[in-house]
Amino acid sequence: RPALPFVLQLLGSLARTHAGTQQLLLAPEVMGTIHALEQHSSSASKAIGTWAEALLEAMRDAGLAATVDRLRQSTQASKRKAALDQRQRILSSMGMSAAAGDGKGPGSKRVVVSAAATAALIGDLQEEVGHVCVVCGEGEAYRPGETLGVYVFTKRVPLPSLCEPCGGAASAAHASPVSRGSPFLPYGSALGSLGLGGAVAPSEACHTTVSHFNTIHVRCHREAATAERSLKQPKQEWEGATLRNSRTRANALLPFWGATVGEEAYGACVEQFWAQAQSTGRADAPRPKL
Repeated sequence: RPALPFVLQLLGSLARTHAGTQQLLLAPEVMGTIHALEQHSSSASKAIGTWAEALLEAMRDAGLAATVDRLRQSTQASKRKAALDQRQRILSSMGMSAAAGDGKGPGSKRVVVSAAATAALIGDLQEEVGHVCVVCGEGEAYRPGETLGVYVFTKRVPLPSLCEPCGGAASAAHASPVSRGSPFLPYGSALGSLGLGGAVAPSEACHTTVSHFNTIHVRCHREAATAERSLKQPKQEWEGATLRNSRTRANALLPFWGATVGEEAYGACVEQFWAQAQSTGRADAPRPKL
């Protein structure tokens, strides 16, 4: 076996001019063996396939081209037939068949789907009824158990100072202008029930969040961010997310607790959201208050 490359080189040299060597090589079993060696991949150290091909080319140059070409064409025809048979088996398993196409070439065929296979495929399809991912286009029907989230932009904002809500004209007179006049923070509103009435210090802050409501799987976002970092011109995580979010700024992913999502997976995504929110600015208030 280690001497095989040298033997092929020697036979290639002899086959060019030595008639006796040519007659020996024309034996069917010898030609078949050389042709089989021609199909081997050639490594840098042995190059068996290359030397076998060179031997057959030397025989072609010596006037034996018809024999060599016939052997090669037979091998190509058998490989083509095996490939077509394999294709037909795969199509048959899927309820399809290959029919003659409109073209004139040997490969001009079209795939025909049987009516039964079409009905089965349509029957197996499930329509997504909820949110779908902007990357893969699928939701919980086809990817159950995977957490969906929505791109959001969150930032730290200071809380306004509010007076303790209580009855009476005197209390209303001493209420802050924000608590008296703002349509979003009316005096005596639900902020008091959250402990934000008069207990808010001027230095306290919370996070405000807005969204364009583009949903995406947490895994799809992670995979897209990884792929974008490997580009020739790398993108940061939220730079690429801005493009997927209809060119709207985003810096966090707010998860949904779907019907097929486990509590542990959802909890991990929630912790990740709060970490992303805290990266915009620290707010020490409890989460229900934030």
